[in-house]
Amino acid sequence: CIRDRAYGMNARQEIFVREFVRCGVAAEAARRAGYSEKTARQQGHTLLTNPDIKKAVRTLRKDLAKAGQVTRELGGGLSTRAATDAVLNHL
Repeated sequence: CIRDRAYGMNARQEIFVREFVRCGVAAEAARRAGYSEKTARQQGHTLLTNPDIKKAVRTLRKDLAKAGQVTRELGGGLSTRAATDAVLNHL
């Protein structure tokens, strides 16, 4: 869980990290995290310059890569999207 790793982020930032990893678009992730439509683009850019957020994004991507590898090794029936959603929803 992102919160368990003590990145020093608030709840909205944690949502931003999950959504950014899910969609890959900072402005959209900011909107999904509850930032204003008017400021989402700037907020997304600013959030991605935060060292705690950068570290959380890197770590989450690594976790997803590992989960995908395990799914492939086990011959799981989950699609890549379904496996990603399962991991992200668990956080």
